[in-house]
Amino acid sequence: MSEVKINTKKLREYIDNNFSSDAEFARLFGLSPPYLCRILSGERSGNKLIIQLLSRGLPRELFLP
Repeated sequence: MSEVKINTKKLREYIDNNFSSDAEFARLFGLSPPYLCRILSGERSGNKLIIQLLSRGLPRELFLP
C-alpha cells in the first residue's frame, strides 16, 4: 500500500476558500493551530489530519499518492 501525503498547496487553497481562519479549520478537525501550521509548512506529515480528512470524504486533490 502506498503512503498517502497531504498536498499542502491544495490544502492551503481549501482552507482559504472554505474557512474564516486556519484556527477554525484546526478546531473542526481536532488539531491545534500550531500543529496545522507545521503541516502546512511541511515540518510534519499530518498523519492525524490525513485520517480525519479521509474519514470526512474531503476532496481527493488534497492528497498525494
